[in-house]
Amino acid sequence: MTESTGAPLSAELGAWLAGWEKCTQAVLSQITGQPVAFDVSAEELPGADSDLWFAIIVGGALRGEMTLRLPVATGIRLAQKLLQETDPPPAEPTADHKDALEELLRQVAGQAATSLASIAGGEIQLHVAASAAPSWAASGIKRLHTRDEAGNPIDIEIRVSAALAAALPDPAAASPAPAAPVPPPLAAPPPAGPEAARYERLRDVILEVKLRFGSRRMVLRDVLALSAGMRDVTQFRNWLNGWSKRLEKSNPECGLPSCTARRATWARFRRLRRGALLQGVFYCQRECVETALMAQLARLHALPPAAPPPNRIPLGLLMVARGWLTHEQVVTALAAQQRARSGQIGEWFEKLGFATEQQVTTALGLQWGCPITLARDAASFTPVGPIPLTILEAFQMVPLQFVPAANTIYIAFGQRVDHAALYSIEKLLNCHTQPCVAGRKFVADELARMRQQPRPRELEFETVRDFTEIGRVSLSYMLRLGADEALLGRVGDFIWLRLRERKSFTDLLFRVGVKQQFSVPSSRFSVPRPQLSASSPRKQRGMLK
Repeated sequence: MTESTGAPLSAELGAWLAGWEKCTQAVLSQITGQPVAFDVSAEELPGADSDLWFAIIVGGALRGEMTLRLPVATGIRLAQKLLQETDPPPAEPTADHKDALEELLRQVAGQAATSLASIAGGEIQLHVAASAAPSWAASGIKRLHTRDEAGNPIDIEIRVSAALAAALPDPAAASPAPAAPVPPPLAAPPPAGPEAARYERLRDVILEVKLRFGSRRMVLRDVLALSAGMRDVTQFRNWLNGWSKRLEKSNPECGLPSCTARRATWARFRRLRRGALLQGVFYCQRECVETALMAQLARLHALPPAAPPPNRIPLGLLMVARGWLTHEQVVTALAAQQRARSGQIGEWFEKLGFATEQQVTTALGLQWGCPITLARDAASFTPVGPIPLTILEAFQMVPLQFVPAANTIYIAFGQRVDHAALYSIEKLLNCHTQPCVAGRKFVADELARMRQQPRPRELEFETVRDFTEIGRVSLSYMLRLGADEALLGRVGDFIWLRLRERKSFTDLLFRVGVKQQFSVPSSRFSVPRPQLSASSPRKQRGMLK
């Protein structure tokens, strides 16, 4: 890493920016599969209208704001790395690229929230969201520059606001000596110390204030001095906007531009809401849902098979470097694997007695840069998470734990860690995932145990021929179940459709890109009727009619 010096930064601000650099380097190294080194400078990136801006709101022990700025070419390349796309980068990022880039930055923020807690003086929360260019002047700037394997530049600019820089605690400040307890007077003035000084500095921060009759730039002390009447006007306007958003949410406009039943805003409020949500967008009638569903399925069905995730270092070479294997043993295991044409190389190390399962698991954790799970008691272990069993078996993974506070599922892999599959799971389940590595036998045993448990709301179809047939089956189930919402995505060789009916979910899996063993004439094709209990939602209650 090389660094060019610019304007001197305070010790606390320099430590904060260094922590972000380290976390960004760690996440990009994990995504790209190779070590990443940055050239660091304090110079701003050349400005462009197409630059991608992301605001990071800091909460908890600190309060403030910072931004990440990326050229559009850098954003597309990083999104393609996460999605494992091999196509040439487009000129403009797609919606999937923007979502993938935001998720990548959330991973950086997740690591930064943990590593920067000591600098912040306590636990902090970092919220990432796409935004426009900030109106405030930066107190500190750090530019990170590197190149990918093809030589293309990767640039990231970090900006810290004056409010956040002022809130950072000074690591060199000495703690004041404790004074003898003295009863405070009845009207004690506020103590004049570092906290009061920082608050006074915040009063001079320039803000963009929008008033009912126009807008102007004002310092914070002037905003606080606004009359009570002006604040009442602002509160009334916020209340009115809140009610307008609630009414719009209860009866939204159809998301299909060519919808023939589009109504004015107030006309929509006079009728009950009908229709369903697809990928978070509301469609008002069956024809609109079908049109949008077919468009989504055509895109997912046309996606090429996902390439296997690249390794950082070959497993055999890593174990030789650790002294667990010899070069001759690796050659012998590779020859046995080629003759059998089956099994993973780590499995052959165990079969031939060259290494233990614990050694292979530890090497896999080092190879993928993931933590290793400890041995668990099979009798007390209960898999969690709504991931269909078919997908778990395809990627040899087991959900270990769900943490509601962080909305995160911890998933153990027995072989390769597939970040593209994790990204698709996050989109469908609306949560975060955290990968780890477990023993191959532990994962296989748990999958076999899960296979014995009933899963009545998971349906798999292996005889569908094209996306139109998938759409016909999907729409049929949406009508029969009275689905309120549908989410779909591509996970490996499967199209996963997740239907929500009130508080219950049904998962449909369609295998694509697989040669069928036999064909079924279309005239004899029948959709299996779902088993519905007396309490299950039906079409009479449903939204699609």
